[in-house]
Amino acid sequence: MLTKQKIAILNSRQGLYPCRLHAWIQKTLETLTSLKSSQPVILSSIGMSTWDLVTIAASRLQLPLELHIQIKNKQTKEELAKQIISGYKLNPQFVSFHFITENSDKVFQTKRDNTITASADIIFPISIRKKGNLERLISTHQQKVNNLFQIDYKNRTDKIAYTLNHCNLSTEIQNISNKYIIHWTKTSKNKWYYERQYDYYKDILRSDIYPRSAFDSLTNIINLKKIYATPTHMPQNIPTVSFTSLTPMEIVPLFRWRSRYQEMSFEPYGIGIKKEIAAKRNIQKVLYYDKNGSDDISIINEKVWLTQSKGERTNWESENEYRHLGDFHFEDIDKQNIILFTRYKKEADQLQKLTGIQTVSFNS
Repeated sequence: MLTKQKIAILNSRQGLYPCRLHAWIQKTLETLTSLKSSQPVILSSIGMSTWDLVTIAASRLQLPLELHIQIKNKQTKEELAKQIISGYKLNPQFVSFHFITENSDKVFQTKRDNTITASADIIFPISIRKKGNLERLISTHQQKVNNLFQIDYKNRTDKIAYTLNHCNLSTEIQNISNKYIIHWTKTSKNKWYYERQYDYYKDILRSDIYPRSAFDSLTNIINLKKIYATPTHMPQNIPTVSFTSLTPMEIVPLFRWRSRYQEMSFEPYGIGIKKEIAAKRNIQKVLYYDKNGSDDISIINEKVWLTQSKGERTNWESENEYRHLGDFHFEDIDKQNIILFTRYKKEADQLQKLTGIQTVSFNS
């Protein structure tokens, strides 16, 4: 029985907001499609868009996969394999796993890249950064390299930072009173918390623009009639939904780029619930405390999810934050008690027409 060739398709780290029109994606898909008839084994991994896309695209073409996966202490191979097969919608008959035991993500990435390039019979470079680790590895395995699909690497342009000019804000947004508790959305750097990786990349592969913008997130919330709770930046990683009692005009200065997390703090897309309704739905005011001071922090043991330190460099109290424990459902809240916010008037008109919910734009 002939041994199947092993193929590595390599891309350096790409931008955070991919779509199908990006050249590295098109060339990666072209490479995989060209290999379909010969049915080689595709060496791949998960955890970065460049590997995730190869894994999912190869699976959709029913190409055999050998996945090089990080496994940390206390994880079981069987459970991890089951999670990956489910999340990436893989056919178990077409996938095998090569587990690398390593707690350090950085060390694992080096081991993975070294193992894949060494194991491959043919290496297809696609979009490779100059003087990067992959270029170095490719140069040491030059006899295996096929440059047929290679393109120039483009530097990442991830930053989506922007600010709103008070002079250009609409009269409607300026007149919104403080009668709402508002949940603000932002562009997601990856899949929505509740969804599978497969569904995220399926949308990327059919979209001409990045499909997880702040507007997409708001639209998804409306369609689901639910705000999914997430553990991100929450105490003890307890899934929670965040709101604020600030008016849209008061929140504008807080729409800022956070370099540490490579994302906006908030964006001008949100859903507001009237305060009297929010109070009945267990949306509660955050309890701020000074962790270095004399505040009574016994509240931490009672309602951990509802607590927040005042902050040392940033005064988090200024956000007037409220939280809801777990997912927030609003399918039975009357539309008259809900309001939507968008950045542009065209978006507001679109949502109001589709939903029948009052929608106000920040820009005229």
